[in-house]
Amino acid sequence: AGVEPIIGAFVAGLALNKLIPLSSALMNRIEFMGNSLFIPFFLISVGMIVDVSVITHGPAALIVAGTLITVALSGKWIAAWLTQLILKYSKEQRQLIFGLSSSHAAATLAIILVGFKAGIIDENILNGTIILILITCVFGTIATEKAAKKGMNRELPINSIRFINADESGINLFRAKPATKAPIIGSTPA
Repeated sequence: AGVEPIIGAFVAGLALNKLIPLSSALMNRIEFMGNSLFIPFFLISVGMIVDVSVITHGPAALIVAGTLITVALSGKWIAAWLTQLILKYSKEQRQLIFGLSSSHAAATLAIILVGFKAGIIDENILNGTIILILITCVFGTIATEKAAKKGMNRELPINSIRFINADESGINLFRAKPATKAPIIGSTPA
C-alpha cells in the first residue's frame, strides 16, 4: 500500500531471479518480453513525461544537468582511482572500471520518475537527470571501448597464465607463478 509499482516490480524481479535457471526456456521468454515490450514502453512513457521546452526556457535544467554530470563522473573516476590504488590495478584496468561504472540509467530513471510523480522534484531536475542519463551512457560506452582496446593491445606472454580445470562456471585462469594465486579470470582454486 502506497508503494510505487516500479519498486514492486523491481523487488519481485530480485526475488524471482534466483528461482529461475539462467539457461531455461522461462528465462528466455522473460528476457524477450522485457526487452521487446516492457523496457521500450517504460522508456516511451518517460519520454512522454519530459518537457523539452523547459530546456529552452532557461538555463536551470542545463545547470542541473551540468552539475549532476560533473559530480557523477568525478565520483566514479575517484572510485576507480581508489580501486586502482588499493588493488594495484593498471591504468587500463582503472579506465575500464571507470567506463563500466559511469553510466546511469535504469535505477536513476526509476528513482527520478517516482520523485517527479510524487511532486518531490520539478521539471528542471527531471530534464537535467534525463540529460545526465543520455550523456553518461554515451560517455561510458566510449570510455569502456577505449579502455578495452588499450587493454587488448597489451599481449600477455603465453607462459604467464595456466589453465585450471574447468567447472560449471567456465575456465579459471591463474598466473603461472606459484606464489601469486590471484585470479585473472574466475575464482581462486579450492
